Amino acid sequence: MQNTLHARLARARPAARRVALVALGGLLLSAAGASGASGAVLKPEQVQKRYRSVLAELANSGITPALERLGALEAEMVGDTPSQNRIVGFWKLKLGVIREILEEQPIDVLVPIIMLHHEAYGYYMEKGNGILAGHARTMATELADVYADKARSPQANVVAGWVLTSFGAQLQRWRALKGSTEFYHRAVKWDPSNRLALLNIAVNLEKVGQYARAIEYLEQLLKLSPEDPAARLRLATCRLRTLDSHPGDSQEIPRRKALDALADLAHSDEADWVRSVAYQEWARDLLRSGRTSETEKLLREALGALPADRQLKILLVSLLERSRRRSEANALLDEIKARLPAGVSARQIYDTFPHAGLEEARDNLLAAMTERMTLLAAGTSDAPVELGS
Repeated sequence: MQNTLHARLARARPAARRVALVALGGLLLSAAGASGASGAVLKPEQVQKRYRSVLAELANSGITPALERLGALEAEMVGDTPSQNRIVGFWKLKLGVIREILEEQPIDVLVPIIMLHHEAYGYYMEKGNGILAGHARTMATELADVYADKARSPQANVVAGWVLTSFGAQLQRWRALKGSTEFYHRAVKWDPSNRLALLNIAVNLEKVGQYARAIEYLEQLLKLSPEDPAARLRLATCRLRTLDSHPGDSQEIPRRKALDALADLAHSDEADWVRSVAYQEWARDLLRSGRTSETEKLLREALGALPADRQLKILLVSLLERSRRRSEANALLDEIKARLPAGVSARQIYDTFPHAGLEEARDNLLAAMTERMTLLAAGTSDAPVELGS
């Protein structure tokens, strides 16, 4: 993110607190309808008192001790055989505490609570507790939605967008592309300028062969960042894939535009992996159209610029074998075998989900949380305090 998130955050309008209470009331009714009896091991008033103490711990001691206290409470609450009804009943009790806090504090008090449950997801995943991790994700994302919807400020939209993007990336790492895309869409709903969410929607669509839809999001991203090399590379690649799947006489101009974009990237000062993949896609398109001599000339140019690139050499080997120049192909194969690649290849980087910027976003969100700790401290004590006092 070009500007730190906490620098962009400002206090929401006072009226937002009232509409947030209504929204939380809706969540409470939804949870009550889904749960029936809570099935809690502890009495409801004990649960709420201890959850309030977790939030007080967060405000006064920070995220790590608060996570430990939250973990102990939730493990005791759900018991050894957790059920969905028990989880939802617990959710309802915690929302009741949050609603009480919002009766006295500005809506920005939700930021540290959202971040507590955001961090709880990773805490539970490390412990192998998928049920409580899923519960933490639900708490964080639904509170983020409430915050953005009711604060109605660009700053709240940025917070919600990055929280949802974070969970989209988590699901993406598990190859749960449908679920991750849903989170990315929710992120873009609140923050249409969230470039990482836009890029990853396009990546997910590209991976399942929906190239035309991927192009839509890449074009949207490039309106925000016209020089983004990864987006430009993927846009050119998706355009070629779309043309390959819909052959016809009207292809010449769009194909030329895609190839020109690849040529610009190949001849640019961008990262080697970007240039390599641009050369690879350019060469493959030439080879598909039967322009063998042009393809060889391009690959030799590419290897002159990127002499250690193994994938470019493999493409040249393939071309040489097609041309029945087996002695040349075998010599190049021996060279490839003698120089095993160090590190990841250009294609591996291209095929990896692009999550650069998530750690910076998390740091900014934690900074935003810290700035609002006075609100949470007031909300868990008898004396409310305004932000910045």
